[in-house]
Amino acid sequence: MDHQPEPVVPVDAANVESSSDSQGQDTDVRAEAPCLDFYADPKLNDFVKKYLRRFAKGRMTRGQGKEMWTFGQEVATDIDPQELGSYDTMERRVREVMPPPSVTWSVRVREDNSFIKGKGPVFPEKRFQDRKKFQVWIVWTRVALKDLIKYHGGKHPNCEFVEDGKIVFNKVRLTMTFDGIPCANSSSDTLTVMGLRFKGCKYVYIPQARLAANKAVKNLHDFLDPFVEQCNALQVTVDFVVADAPMRAFLKCLKGHSGWYSCEVCEARGKCINKKVRYPRTEMHQPKRTHARWLMFLEDLEDQRETAPNTSDVRGITGRSPLLRLPGFNMIHQAPSDPMHRDWLGVVRNNLWRNTVGVAKSGLMNARGRRISDAVSKIYLACRLPQEFTHRSRDIDHTNFKAQEWKTMVLTCFPSICDNVEEEWGHQLAHVWCLFAFLVLIHYGPPEPRASIGKDTLEQLHELLYDEFEDEFGPSACSFNWHAFSHLPDVRDFGSPMDMSTEMFESAYGLVQLSYAPSARNRGLQIVRNMLLRTVNHSEGSHCQSNFIVEPTPAGLRHDDSIVIDAKLNFYKVQKVLGNQVVVFPMETEEWSCDHDPTLKWSLTGIRRYKGLIEREKLLHVSDIQGKGVLCDKQVLVPLYRDIIFS
Repeated sequence: MDHQPEPVVPVDAANVESSSDSQGQDTDVRAEAPCLDFYADPKLNDFVKKYLRRFAKGRMTRGQGKEMWTFGQEVATDIDPQELGSYDTMERRVREVMPPPSVTWSVRVREDNSFIKGKGPVFPEKRFQDRKKFQVWIVWTRVALKDLIKYHGGKHPNCEFVEDGKIVFNKVRLTMTFDGIPCANSSSDTLTVMGLRFKGCKYVYIPQARLAANKAVKNLHDFLDPFVEQCNALQVTVDFVVADAPMRAFLKCLKGHSGWYSCEVCEARGKCINKKVRYPRTEMHQPKRTHARWLMFLEDLEDQRETAPNTSDVRGITGRSPLLRLPGFNMIHQAPSDPMHRDWLGVVRNNLWRNTVGVAKSGLMNARGRRISDAVSKIYLACRLPQEFTHRSRDIDHTNFKAQEWKTMVLTCFPSICDNVEEEWGHQLAHVWCLFAFLVLIHYGPPEPRASIGKDTLEQLHELLYDEFEDEFGPSACSFNWHAFSHLPDVRDFGSPMDMSTEMFESAYGLVQLSYAPSARNRGLQIVRNMLLRTVNHSEGSHCQSNFIVEPTPAGLRHDDSIVIDAKLNFYKVQKVLGNQVVVFPMETEEWSCDHDPTLKWSLTGIRRYKGLIEREKLLHVSDIQGKGVLCDKQVLVPLYRDIIFS
């Protein structure tokens, strides 16, 4: 029987000497931004850019020989192919401008079950390439936070924390996440990564990764402590910690979503219904969690464990999280539920859609559900979405639909769906959809309409939605996500839903998975080695904010970027684009409301009914464009704001 390995002590990234420190840079909270103008050479400029563009999209030629990736003339047509060199050559060139990584590893010797541990800038893959003799047990890859901030500030001089060419570390604000990435279908290796995003920037860095064989992360302190120490040393502020429900519970030391007291906003215990923990309407009015009560229950837990070491939790809290060591970190406000998994994959897909169309365990629908699905798919397919939405509209598939597609369908088509529901839906089910659409559009829109309605009124509408949903589908349908959605008026006070979402991070993980050759056996090692190169793909731009794609209506294409809105929610049709000026025609509109509940203030959502085009030219500056619009079935105009488009 195999011996259990000794715990691998990861390298403390805060104590790893970075390249900037070794060159005598400032170690205070202010530091010079490094010179990263490695595009000075025109040849190297094109070489690196085209290489990275192909590398990011996974379109490189996959070689069958010693090189995992080969370079052809199509990668850079204006450069001599001989200058492209091998993969290793290009990797060395790119790493010259990257923050230096630190790698620690533990390799198991199969013959005597001993372990070889080491540390260095890269993992010595050739040394342990004989899989019959060695098994890669754990590999940690880390980049110092200080180096990453300097790198980002050097390429983005307009960031909030860059002043007069110097980086002010105590003005750095970031959002971080943790998630697991599958290495291969036939492998038991687990890859856990940490994602990081600076405030105001949509790009994601991966400063830490852990590859392990047959071993998930169990020691939270090994994963979080080095990063927390760096944040405290640099006086960096962590705005949010975002993750899906299982990982978030692990980071906060809270019971998982299938346990008692798993709600992160209130102290609802839940009830066992059909052998599952559910949250019927009777669990809605429970005491709210606060940071002070969290600390109080944590102290009670520690006191109880002194006399009864087997005490599992107190009100769902299972231990002291390293996040509490971050200055001023609030366990309720700064580690909220994730809108992507809660709203789009949880409420829309699993609660509303599956119950409405009657999806069985086999994944099949009944006849009534198929008719509803076909009618909704027809409305969704008729929408011509802007180019910023990477997914084109298609038939609704509850098994393969991505979170972004559910989100797009809700924010664009739900008003039209409410206009087109048939009698077989039933009045109460139609009203559930109508009320849900209204609440989502209010919460995900600008703050002014939400403030005008008032938090008390929103809580009453959520309670009404909860009651009607339970009456329609029963208490067994009131899952953890449905209960978490009822707390959206409270969660919305913590910040913008897009700042608390994992959508940007999930998109970056897709690129990480392109870092390995599909036929290779050591995919996890390739990901660990190549994922940091994704950082350089981000370096092409010199700004953090994205601009809208604006152009006249294309002929024969399924996207439409010609409908824009201004700050007053007026709709315009683009006719010409003249540099920073856009020639538009105003669109004549009228108020729109849903017949299933005319008492709702739909005018606050910005939805209008299109009547016609006013052929009177008007000039708009690109800075006046605050969002885009989508023309749906029955001439329903739906506004899409900047935060929604660039999430």
